[in-house]
Amino acid sequence: MLAERTQIIAFFALIFGVYGMMIPFEHTADAYGYAAAMGRGELWSPHHLLYQPWTLALSQLWLWTGVEPIFLYSLMNSLAMVLSLLVVYVLLPQRIDRRWWIVVVAFCFATLRFGTENETYAWPLFFSLWGTERLMNGKGFLAAFLLAVAVLFHQIHLFWCLALCVYAWRTGRWQFKWFYLGLLVSAALVVYVYSELAVRQGYSLWMYATHDAQEGLVDFRWGPKAIALSLINLVRSFVQVHASTLALFDTPWVLVFVLAGLLMGSGLLVGIKPRALQKAMWNRPFVWVLMFQFAFAVFSQGNAEFMVMIPVLLVLEWAQQYRRQTHWPIVALGLGLALWNGATLLASKKLQASTFVVDRMSDLRQINAQMESKPFVYVARDKVLLDNYMDYKKISIPNLEIWKAPGYGAQRDEANKALLEIHRNIPIFIDAKQVVGRQTRADWLGADGYNNWISDWAWDPIPIAGLKGWWVLRREP
Repeated sequence: MLAERTQIIAFFALIFGVYGMMIPFEHTADAYGYAAAMGRGELWSPHHLLYQPWTLALSQLWLWTGVEPIFLYSLMNSLAMVLSLLVVYVLLPQRIDRRWWIVVVAFCFATLRFGTENETYAWPLFFSLWGTERLMNGKGFLAAFLLAVAVLFHQIHLFWCLALCVYAWRTGRWQFKWFYLGLLVSAALVVYVYSELAVRQGYSLWMYATHDAQEGLVDFRWGPKAIALSLINLVRSFVQVHASTLALFDTPWVLVFVLAGLLMGSGLLVGIKPRALQKAMWNRPFVWVLMFQFAFAVFSQGNAEFMVMIPVLLVLEWAQQYRRQTHWPIVALGLGLALWNGATLLASKKLQASTFVVDRMSDLRQINAQMESKPFVYVARDKVLLDNYMDYKKISIPNLEIWKAPGYGAQRDEANKALLEIHRNIPIFIDAKQVVGRQTRADWLGADGYNNWISDWAWDPIPIAGLKGWWVLRREP
């Protein structure tokens, strides 16, 4: 028994070490924003209330290492994801080789990405999984409390709670009475916490709890584009399919991707055995959670962040249905995912002499030097990323004003009106005269709007040596 436990600890410690190696050089806009807020001592964000104070508190234990704070914040998310995998290990049926199923979950792209980034999704996933595990073992009151903690870490986990309510109601078992009672007590606790913070911030309870939606930071629209993005990001939850990945096909890394594709293909082909849907599956909690979470992901424009739960939930359900006598397909699938997604992240780190945001800062400093302390405007497709990076790094370019580009957060008419008012006196710069292709979710949603706006104006190549791809608004009317 001791030897088995030692092996399990070593197994999860190895995954934690691999995650630490995968922490990126360049982070997301949100990651920089959270890091900047924590650096200023801003602890509370309504959409994910506990994430910043919890992460900041944990990272204090490691400040003596001198490691950059955002790396520590990301490492704490690696810990959360490994703890989530540990709960998945407990939930998986014992008749299978659970460690290889954990490899499958651990190296799905969504799990790998959000387990190595300063984002807000790993810790609530851990508490929701733990709460579900407790519920399935008859600890309803504790389960409700853990689920409430998950909601305080990120509001999206309210839908996990609702799904478990449907599951508990459908089973009709009286032992869930403690779960219902716990939900009432936990809901009261959540409301109390939000009420106290709302008063301190000068908001009403409703306005504070729905702050991000009220400020337009959460986009809820239904339509064909939302469905298409959801299906794309559903696939990308398992394997990274991106322009940066395709670019690696012209390098020796292509051999890794070919091998990974063969392993994943053979594993799925043999491992998935078609079965008719069983009535019993509707009496399992993960089916309901999966449906609720995916429906909300579609409703929120196919948000990739909300897909982080999909691999975990699908694997938990698939493991219950797995009836193959041979187990090598799961081994092949796990190795294939590890190779494909691991190569994607490692290659991007190895090939990055500098990151996009660092290059942009360098270009803007060069433009600023040429402007000789005169003000200028940069219309950016990634204003939030640049603002948050500058905030985190405490970079100041006093003469620079960054605007959101039409299609990427700004309206075309409003941008044109603003340009008409100032462009005769202040230079206006852009770094792309046309967005070609759809490399990101933002491009899918905004590229057409940006290209249409560009066509409203005349642009000249920037007259600064060494800067390529930059354009300036022509001064003539």
